[in-house]
Amino acid sequence: MLLCADPESWGPMSPVYYNFTPCFADVVPLILGLGLLVLSPIELRRLSKSPAALAPTKSWF
Repeated sequence: MLLCADPESWGPMSPVYYNFTPCFADVVPLILGLGLLVLSPIELRRLSKSPAALAPTKSWF
């Protein structure tokens, strides 16, 4: 199949081992990691522009 050299292909379940196929198990964390890399800077920028994130609401001392 496309970019997967394993004979079990993309799966998600292996009929031989009753587990996730290697290609499926490699792609899921990759997608989650790339999503975090893209969305984290967007969220950090949004939070840094928020006035509540910079000024405390009450004095703790």
